[in-house]
Amino acid sequence: MADTDSWTEINPYALSHPDGWLISRYVVSGINTFLLWDPCGKCQGKFGRIPSAKRAFTRLASRISARLHEAPDSAELDSGMAADDKTPTAVLQAGTIRSVEPELVV
Repeated sequence: MADTDSWTEINPYALSHPDGWLISRYVVSGINTFLLWDPCGKCQGKFGRIPSAKRAFTRLASRISARLHEAPDSAELDSGMAADDKTPTAVLQAGTIRSVEPELVV
């Protein structure tokens, strides 16, 4: 299960997780919005509060972790894509994934 207590504030606008995930805060018209970014730099959702983003992280990271421990079926090996969701298996099996920080848009 993903560790939800390991988030570190890296600046007033972002929290980072050791697994490479990022929660970034955007203020638009005076309203805080929090975006959850995966280790590949893809936004995984928009949230009104940090705890909501952390819960989504726990759900998503656990699902990805479970996928990493599954043996790929022959269709995945042939196509390079996960058979059910068309996610490239190379992303799911990568040993190191770079962390991408989103740009702050004002």
